[in-house]
Amino acid sequence: MDNYFLKPKPYPSMAESWGITGLMVLSMLVFSPLFIGLRLILDEGLSFLLYYIFVFSIPLLLFKAKRKKRNGDASFNFAIGNLRIAALVILCTTSMLFAITTPLVSLIPMPEVFREIFEGMHYSGIFSHVAIVVAAPLLEELIMRGIVLDGLLKRYDPVKSILLSSFLFGILHLNPWQFISAFVIGIFAGWVYWKTKRISLAILIHMTNNLMALLISLTNKDTPTLDGSFLDTYGGSFYAVMIIVVGLITFAGCIYLLKKEFLKEKVKVPDEVNITPAAKFWE
Repeated sequence: MDNYFLKPKPYPSMAESWGITGLMVLSMLVFSPLFIGLRLILDEGLSFLLYYIFVFSIPLLLFKAKRKKRNGDASFNFAIGNLRIAALVILCTTSMLFAITTPLVSLIPMPEVFREIFEGMHYSGIFSHVAIVVAAPLLEELIMRGIVLDGLLKRYDPVKSILLSSFLFGILHLNPWQFISAFVIGIFAGWVYWKTKRISLAILIHMTNNLMALLISLTNKDTPTLDGSFLDTYGGSFYAVMIIVVGLITFAGCIYLLKKEFLKEKVKVPDEVNITPAAKFWE
């Protein structure tokens, strides 16, 4: 009889997190004819924006309803809060893109067929830019950090939760080049979300990353950042080394300052979560 009144465990579990990712991938595939149809009557960039909003909004509403039913609350914390933290995450994300993500992505050679696919997906115009810089960060973060990671943090160790949600976030991008970028960004956004519980900061991190990547792409149209030519993008080996070194120093400094800021507003960890030594190191 006592079991009847037990409070259900928070949504989602690890298995349910895999299911969420699978449903989002399925949604992209199932509704791909919608994008093809929209391109026949609308601008390509606008078609992509509408398709993207449709494909991710429906799963978001379903997952949010499931979360409310299981957890009793489906709200998100959109408060920016400490502006010093907001400024630091912007600087940290930018330095991480230049010093870590771009060099790592360049280590994986891109076959010609994939390069042609990416070039074909490189839409120009305001609508495609809105999709990349606004719609993608907003919708993806609400799902992957606001629902998936939030639920995992209430059930599991923070390190496991952040790594799994970041891994699934990478899988969602369906190619090894964007997987690396998404995984790295996911770890940083996940860490910030764990320490603050503010989805606004995760969205800000994602927006900053996408905006900077877009600006790099627009200013280096002949040397796209996904084809392993980051040395050309940075202006040669000497400048690449300098950018990476300065970026790593900046990144480390930002992490140090963020940890100090987080100590001022420490978030209580649920009693049922076992904090491992690895998680304590992340603190």
